[in-house]
Amino acid sequence: MGVSQFSASTYMPQSPLKFHNPQPKRIITITHKRFNFVRATVDGSSAPGLYSATQFELTKENVDMVLEDVRPYLISDGGNVDVISVEDGVVSLQLQG
Repeated sequence: MGVSQFSASTYMPQSPLKFHNPQPKRIITITHKRFNFVRATVDGSSAPGLYSATQFELTKENVDMVLEDVRPYLISDGGNVDVISVEDGVVSLQLQG
């Protein structure tokens, strides 16, 4: 195998997240949360059974096709995922639920 097609990037939401604590007069605020995505390597000898012999071009249609395998599990848990875009090796997804 080789290196996957994911690019390194960072995601930081623009607005703070607020969580209500059941105890009165306590609101917990998270001002920003940082997610780092790094380039992953796939080596068949280090992860047997966790890779596919089929390689796809990184397009919106192909990402959507691959996600079809996990959608039933997401839907059964009250969620879903939509592919928003694939640009310059960066996949943008909208998670629901």
